[in-house]
Amino acid sequence: MGFFYERTETKDKIIIKCKYLSLLYALTILALIISFVVIIYLDSWFLALALWFVCLFYIVMIIFIVLGSRKVDSEIKKAVKKNRSKVKVSGIKWSFSNPRIVEIPKELLKEEST
Repeated sequence: MGFFYERTETKDKIIIKCKYLSLLYALTILALIISFVVIIYLDSWFLALALWFVCLFYIVMIIFIVLGSRKVDSEIKKAVKKNRSKVKVSGIKWSFSNPRIVEIPKELLKEEST
C-alpha cells in the first residue's frame, strides 16, 4: 500500500486512508494542457511529443496504482458485503483536503471456519 494508502490497525478496527491519488490526476491533466498549448501557440512538435510521453508515464502510473490498490479495495468490498452499516466511510477518494477514510471493524474481516 505504501505511498498511496495508509493502513492502520487498532485492537478492534482497521483504518484505511487514501492519500496523494489526486496528485497524479492533476499532474496528468496539467501535462495534457501544456502539450496542447505548446502545439497550438508555439508550434513545437518536439516539445509537445516530449510532454505526451510525460502524460503516458502518468497514465501508466495510474494503471499501476489501480492494480496495486486491488487488495485494499477487495478488503473494503468484503467488509461492506458482510455488513454495510458497520463500515464507516468519510471523505472523497480523490481529494487532497478531505481524503477517503474507511473504518472497518475487525469482526467483519475474520475468516469463517468451515
